[in-house]
Amino acid sequence: MHSAQLAHDTLNLLWNNYLTLAETVDPELMPDEKLEQLVKMNAKWRPFRISAWLCQQSYFLSAWTLFEYYARTLCDRLEKQTSKTRMESTIAWIGRSMELNRLKFENQEWFESANSLRNLIVHSGTHVTSPRSKGLLDKAKVAFPEIEIWPDGYVRLESDQLSDLRIKIADFIDSTATLANEAS
Repeated sequence: MHSAQLAHDTLNLLWNNYLTLAETVDPELMPDEKLEQLVKMNAKWRPFRISAWLCQQSYFLSAWTLFEYYARTLCDRLEKQTSKTRMESTIAWIGRSMELNRLKFENQEWFESANSLRNLIVHSGTHVTSPRSKGLLDKAKVAFPEIEIWPDGYVRLESDQLSDLRIKIADFIDSTATLANEAS
């Protein structure tokens, strides 16, 4: 990201895109009139549930990608540089890079936990069946203690969890804005 302001603007655009789509496909976020119309039509809920779930995953991954890009760009511009090790998460590397430069990575533990949800989405399609995917879900519960699994074994994402992600990313951008703007 070229600036903290651009990162904020992009995060807001992603959120607005999510809400626009979610209000169309997510029964929990639809205007009452639309929901009542669908009930009168005897609409099947499964397609809406799946559409909302895909919308939630898309927002999560887009916002996460924005955060990682912003943070990596920021770390690449720091005075003291360190390379990411092969088995190290990007979050751990960001934390190490910031610490090396005597900067505080607010909410690093939260981001490490949320990274487990990101990995669960990317590597398991949110399907929790293997010991690895169950471990990722357990780690994700530090950031998202209310997270649940649908009866079919898929992670049930909620708008509240996406809102938490949005807030944490915005807080990270705010806490590093001076650095990002100095480097641009």
